[in-house]
This record gives sequence, C-alpha cells and structure tokens, in this order.
Amino acid sequence: MLRKVIIFDNGYGGELFADYFEKELPIFDVVRVIDWSNLENYYKNARSARERMIEKLRPYANYPAIVIVSNILLSLTSIKYLSQTFPKLQFFGFSLGTPKTKGRHTLVLGTKETFKTIKYIRYRYSLGGHIHEVPCDEWAKLIDGGEYYENRICADLIPYDKYHPKTIIIACSHLLEVIPFLRRIYGPLVSIVDGRAETLRKICLELGIRGAAKKKK
Repeated sequence: MLRKVIIFDNGYGGELFADYFEKELPIFDVVRVIDWSNLENYYKNARSARERMIEKLRPYANYPAIVIVSNILLSLTSIKYLSQTFPKLQFFGFSLGTPKTKGRHTLVLGTKETFKTIKYIRYRYSLGGHIHEVPCDEWAKLIDGGEYYENRICADLIPYDKYHPKTIIIACSHLLEVIPFLRRIYGPLVSIVDGRAETLRKICLELGIRGAAKKKK
C-alpha cells in the first residue's frame, strides 16, 4: 500500500505542484486538497489562510499522512502551528529555493502578505544582491479564473526593466503557471527559480528516500 501524501493549496498552483510530485515520486498516493473557493481569504493575511486550511484538513486529521503545503504564505508562517493542531500528520512547507544572487538584480514574484513575513524578510536578507519585490496578487486571480493574464504581467513588469534582472524567484505557487511565459519574455540568460525541486529534495532527505534527494546543479 502506497503512503499517502496530501498536497494542499488554494488554487491552480497546487495542481501544478501535485502533477510535478506525482511525476518525480510515483511511490506515493497523492491526494489533492485544493480550496478553490476562497482565494481572497488566503491572501488577506496568514491567520485567515491558516483558519481556512485547518477547516479543509479536519477530515484527514487521523490519517497517518504527509501534508505538503504548496501555499507559500502558509509555508512561511504556519507549519509549526499546523503540526501541533494535527499531530498525526507530518507537514512540509514549500521552499523558495536558494539561487546565487550576489551582485545581481533579482525579481521576487509573490504576494504582498508573503513579503511581510519574518521568514521571508530573513530569506531576502540571505540572498544578497539587489532584490526587487513584485506584488502579484492580481495575477493569481486571473490564473485561477482562467483569464488572459499576459498583458497584465507585461504591464506590471515594465517598471523593473531598468534593473536588467538576472534572476527571477517564484514566490507564489500560482505563478508556476506563468514560468513558460516569463522564459519567452526574458530569454535564456535570465535564471527563473521555483521551489519545486528544492521542496522535493528536502522531503526526500527527511524521509530517507534516496536518489531524488540529490540536489540538482
């Protein structure tokens, strides 16, 4: 019997991460718990996001399962609290990745509330270089709604063109959807970093799974 992994998110980013996880680690039984109906509550603040997640996870409280939280705001603020609330579940957060940014201009694409968290501020400080946060709350709404988002993204990124960024960090799981579009805009010389591989590596190290835990160069 395959061990159960619950992947939780509040929209399309969770589906994309679940697809990636199933492809890379088919040894697990993946359960997708995606709360499609409350996008606003998840971006309002960490507390409202945590309350919504707790409500959605209660049916799984007695499962001996792993829970991967692909919502980055919750990953940065709530893993310890969730572990105490659901002691039978083993929680993992979504990693932001650790690119080389020293001396470079880097764009971080995420939500306003994510940028306010203590863990993000520490992460930002650890990066070095010139860091520019790009609030993308409205992008997530367009993505979840299946609406055309490319014009909005281009308009929001224009003010940052003057920095000639060399690295883009994806700090919102919804934005996994727009990575191919960003590659078309910026070309092969700009590194686009998302946390999927780093998240998987940390989970494999913690669970003692060999092979997938090797860090990609």
